[in-house]
Amino acid sequence: MSVTLALAAVDFTPAPDEAELRSLARRLASARIRESDVRAAIATELGYDADVWHQLSELGFPGLLAPVPWGGLDLTPRACAAVCEEFGGALLGGPLFATALLAVPALRALDAGEFWSERGEGILEGTTVATVAGVTRGRPLELSVSGRGAPRLSGELGDVLEAQAAGLVIVPVRVGRQVRWYAVDAEDAGMSVEPLHTLDLTRRFARVTLTDARATDLGEDRDAVLRDVLAVGMTMLAAEQVGGSHALLRMSAEYARTRIQFGRAIGSFQAVKHHCANMLVLATAARSAADYSAWALAEASPSEARVAGLLAHAYCSDAYLDIARTTIQLHGGIGFTWEHPAHLYFRRAKSSQAMFSTPNSCREEIAQFLADRTLAEDS
Repeated sequence: MSVTLALAAVDFTPAPDEAELRSLARRLASARIRESDVRAAIATELGYDADVWHQLSELGFPGLLAPVPWGGLDLTPRACAAVCEEFGGALLGGPLFATALLAVPALRALDAGEFWSERGEGILEGTTVATVAGVTRGRPLELSVSGRGAPRLSGELGDVLEAQAAGLVIVPVRVGRQVRWYAVDAEDAGMSVEPLHTLDLTRRFARVTLTDARATDLGEDRDAVLRDVLAVGMTMLAAEQVGGSHALLRMSAEYARTRIQFGRAIGSFQAVKHHCANMLVLATAARSAADYSAWALAEASPSEARVAGLLAHAYCSDAYLDIARTTIQLHGGIGFTWEHPAHLYFRRAKSSQAMFSTPNSCREEIAQFLADRTLAEDS
């Protein structure tokens, strides 16, 4: 099978730019995204630290995947995934994921250079937060579209990532067999945003409703753009989950080494050793799945990249949640408390598991892909 053959040929040795960006992201996380900073951001109206977002914007992070002619960094997927891993370990919230890893890839896949010339500067500078509706559920939306030269949209967009802070919402709409893409300015009177109270306190969603809202037509395709954006989103989310998994592993190992019970460090007990070893196996395998998915984005066909993204999302989601559960158990009584950070990771893990698609749905789609390929090869 080509997926297996491609995997055998992959070199996962970090490139120099990947290692440098990982180091930069790690330094930023240790200096600006500590547990106290995350908790302070949760208490704000927007749900993130505006100063941190401004610093990230100054360093060019909103343009991680934007082409160089647009003023972006045009990073390789693996370099971008390294950044996501470090920020995922620190539980970074805010507009980075929605803007840099969903909206920008969507505009790039649509080849929306003319639209970018009007709005791209604000996106790169961080003054315009952009997000994509419908993509976190993996499907285009069913909306009412009126007008041609000046289209207007009406309908429910559902839960949209970082919509409470967005200045621009990109909307894929199902029109017959086609998917037409639109951009709606959040300041339009026809858009209403209702913040939602969700499990993950570090990442915000809002319910968005359009009522005859003015929109900019970005173009049409047959699900190709949505497929590409989902592949990027799943891959980068998997990298985040790997970062969170390893952060929890370090947290648990340190606690097992220093927590004394019955006159011994609890890490000396066989049951605790087994839990830590199982966590290490899960976290290491998750990193392999995420790395392969990032490689596939750049080197494999779109269909292979899609399957790799599904695989990474399914495995990394389950691994992260399992590790988060075990972390809470290993920390005993304090693991269940508000004061301990374990619940913040657990909330992120559970919420991320349902983002884009459920693990079981991913496995079903992978199975269908492999079945279709087998039938095609046999015919």
